[in-house]
Amino acid sequence: MVDRDPDNLAVFESGAIMIYLAERTGRLLPAGSPQRARALSWLMFQMGGIGPMMGQANVFYRYWHETYQPAIDRYQNESRRLFEVLNSALAKVEYLAGD
Repeated sequence: MVDRDPDNLAVFESGAIMIYLAERTGRLLPAGSPQRARALSWLMFQMGGIGPMMGQANVFYRYWHETYQPAIDRYQNESRRLFEVLNSALAKVEYLAGD
């Protein structure tokens, strides 16, 4: 993403873009330490867990030049496990990072 105002700043990686936009606008990310930490923790959970695992699952399931079932199983199972973590958290609260 290139922010043309003020100086054509290029920001890349989804998490960095989200944090940049939140800080630039003063929205989307809590200012208080506990709430901010909670929101950033879930952002990093997505970036370091769900995103990469689902990406690998997709590559091995759809695009790999041969069927490599151990890799397919590993990444699909890990993706499923991570979604179970999300489901468990959302069973207790309406929003992962609070209101």
